[in-house]
Amino acid sequence: NSLDAVFGPGAAEMTRCIQDRNNVKVVYQINNFTDPSNSAKPYGLGNIQNAINDYTQNYGMTMGKDVDIAVVVHSGGGKLLVQDAVLQSKGLGSNPFEGTVKKLLSQGVNIYLCQNTARSLITKGVLTSGYATGELIEGVQFVTSGVNRDP
Repeated sequence: NSLDAVFGPGAAEMTRCIQDRNNVKVVYQINNFTDPSNSAKPYGLGNIQNAINDYTQNYGMTMGKDVDIAVVVHSGGGKLLVQDAVLQSKGLGSNPFEGTVKKLLSQGVNIYLCQNTARSLITKGVLTSGYATGELIEGVQFVTSGVNRDP
């Protein structure tokens, strides 16, 4: 179906498509952890998966070759990168979004945790000083600050 046939006259002209499909770089920021009791979808992570699907299915782009996606997690989003088992063992709830994070990592998304946020999570007892790297979801990396990231 053409866009005009589906959405009406002029839809094709109104639709902006990616022209340069090589070396596309996208950065997402996540600074919130969705309360699982209020939402079945992880805050922001669903949009990242939708972008991957769009790039790969609609544009024929390849992750890691044509498009690189980085996610910087900071502030209230930090708990999103802590292993579910760690949270549960400390009586701090759960992370039902661990599988979604792992899926994004397996598709080549680079996910970074702000070290300032990690320090805060240590202070709050969410992460353990000296062991925090083992309590994060495998594949998560660090940045020194959620507002800085070296390309």
